[in-house]
Amino acid sequence: MTIAGVAPWYQGRTLLPVLGKVAATRYTDRVHVRLVSGQSAADFAVHADNLAHGFGALLCRIRTARSGAVVLEFIRRDALAAPRPRSPDPCPS
Repeated sequence: MTIAGVAPWYQGRTLLPVLGKVAATRYTDRVHVRLVSGQSAADFAVHADNLAHGFGALLCRIRTARSGAVVLEFIRRDALAAPRPRSPDPCPS
């Protein structure tokens, strides 16, 4: 969080957002984050590329969960990148 630029410096201390629940699938990871007082989702959105790089993901989306919290959605793989085998034609010509 400090390297990505989302941990503010206040009165000689680094204030860290609190990481919460993590949900992982084959393609995405979702991390719930409790914001530091005075932060907003926009503060994270500005640094989304840094967060994606820091967490080893292709993309990071920022979603507002509720007041004072966001969800970071890290896209690890493209779900549509691998083509699926074609289904047999039900009505051959």
